[in-house]
Amino acid sequence: SGADLVLSAAKVGPVDPVSPPAQPSPPPLPLPPWPPPKPPPSGVGRSLVVAAVLHQPSSGAWREAVDDVLLLAPGGRVVFGPGPKRAALAHFLRLGHALPPETNPAEWLVDLVSVSTEDPAAARADRQR
Repeated sequence: SGADLVLSAAKVGPVDPVSPPAQPSPPPLPLPPWPPPKPPPSGVGRSLVVAAVLHQPSSGAWREAVDDVLLLAPGGRVVFGPGPKRAALAHFLRLGHALPPETNPAEWLVDLVSVSTEDPAAARADRQR
């Protein structure tokens, strides 16, 4: 269903030099349809694509909300993806970087592609990684 637009009009008459001109009232806000439309049955005919940037991802967000990953290194260089989150972990395992036990995968991936700005020697090692 489309959105409804509600407009109002104000009459304009002669201006009284003593009193300030009347300000037209703002148009009323459109009202949502009533009763609200019923959502389709769960999982039927609906899909939603969401692109989000997660700077401090929680393990719950990784587990429940993330399907695919595009991992960018500093400067916007693509390090992985886009692709399934399991494929990201497998990609870095093939490169010799295994996910440590009891570690948030999303946080680990961000740390893996981050470059230290505090220590020049660490920055060089980070860039080589």
